[in-house]
Amino acid sequence: HGVDELLLFSQLHVSVCLGAENCWFLAALEALTFHQDILAAVVPQNQSFERKYAGIFHFRFWHFGEWVDVVVDDRLPVNEAGELLFVSSVYKNVFWGALLEKAYAKLYGSYEDLQIGQVSEALVDFTGGVNTRIKLAEAPPDLWDILTRATYSRSLMGCQTHLGVRLGVTSNVFTVTCQYGPENLVRLRNPWGKIEWKGDWSDRMSLQDFKIHFVDLMICKLTPDLMSQEDGKKWMYSLQKGRWVKGSTAGGSLGFSNGSFWMNPQYWLNVLPVEDSRKSPSSCNVVISLMQKHSSKHRNRAPHLFIGFLLYKQPYQEISLLPPGFFTQHQPVNKHQVFLDEREVTHDFHLEPCVYVIVPCTLEPQQESEFILRVFSRKHILRCFDLNSPTKLNATGTLSIQEFRVLWKRLREEDHSVLPSHSVFLFPPPFYVGISLSNEVCNLMAIRYGDPDLQISFESFVCFMLRVEIMGGETGAPCLARQAGLPAEPWPL
Repeated sequence: HGVDELLLFSQLHVSVCLGAENCWFLAALEALTFHQDILAAVVPQNQSFERKYAGIFHFRFWHFGEWVDVVVDDRLPVNEAGELLFVSSVYKNVFWGALLEKAYAKLYGSYEDLQIGQVSEALVDFTGGVNTRIKLAEAPPDLWDILTRATYSRSLMGCQTHLGVRLGVTSNVFTVTCQYGPENLVRLRNPWGKIEWKGDWSDRMSLQDFKIHFVDLMICKLTPDLMSQEDGKKWMYSLQKGRWVKGSTAGGSLGFSNGSFWMNPQYWLNVLPVEDSRKSPSSCNVVISLMQKHSSKHRNRAPHLFIGFLLYKQPYQEISLLPPGFFTQHQPVNKHQVFLDEREVTHDFHLEPCVYVIVPCTLEPQQESEFILRVFSRKHILRCFDLNSPTKLNATGTLSIQEFRVLWKRLREEDHSVLPSHSVFLFPPPFYVGISLSNEVCNLMAIRYGDPDLQISFESFVCFMLRVEIMGGETGAPCLARQAGLPAEPWPL
């Protein structure tokens, strides 16, 4: 059904009303209308049905680390009576909400893919912010201060009742003076467009009633200083993309992995002190967010995995991967690990300035997915050590260069009786051989020459290295043969 009425972007105050199971999207859409500058970033201005109209509209979303432009035509789904099937407005000539919904459905596959979701996901897609979820039954004592700072820091907020049956948008907070003293009130908007709060304070709900009748409070922070009270300070933001690959980097969690946790990707985080911090220089506020991304183009056809991450202090001076034995001997900083079957898991930390290692993982091993790791702090350095980027291959053992010379010579003479029978890990430190491989090649070689636990015998390791040398012989990359001072002619595998 072609839209033939004027598109009024100026009426941003209008309530978006009735929908079906996509009330989570409606709640996020209402929260978006409270911030006209943010709305203008999602819905680019100067689009109408009159000026240079071409039958298309542009919308922009933050999509797994990148802002993407989505173009849709002006045809919207309607019923037999010509009424919009999904998002509609109380004003019959306002269509920006319905068109934005169509663009969002295109981004994630179809309208059907919007029937189930979390308001927190849409808030991030509209802003590129980072989410904080507060369980209201376990709310911190300074909840009112958090709500106040969130309101005045342009954060987008939503809340939900038990089982997600009903959603609301937190639009403002107030303090009124009563006979018995001050009373904190929260104003909510219902995206369903009906059902009024009939309790005390009429349209405004007391903070105590809010904590009783709602389960979760979701705050999408555009600046991560909400919990740290470091208002007005400049924060750093880092993003790394990675992947859990079955048989390679999908090690699972410590409780489920049965010894394969070390296979997970590792990220080196150096938290640096900030001189102008209001807090003690021995404590830095750090926000870490892990977001999973399935390969399916339809968001609801691949259920969310249970994901989480562990944070460890780096005990070594050099920048290196933590070896397998480390994880059985050391406790993580976040001793109470939380794994959620949601798109994003976020934690706030107060860390002393030093070097840490972040290990993102799924709850169960051998589960595949792409992921995005984001870190916010006043000052830090984030580097990647996982197999999803060019990686230095490491070999372990007690062989010296001289011993390797002898073994290499005997290998070329096909005297296999000298090879040790024990297994060695493929990737731990400390013997660097100086060959860089892409993640695809590294994963294929690990699967080809390693066992299911990514262990590799010495025989297979030598074959592996020779194969790498043959593949990269034209690039001039250093190899074991050159380091040992031996010829590097191809050896049949």
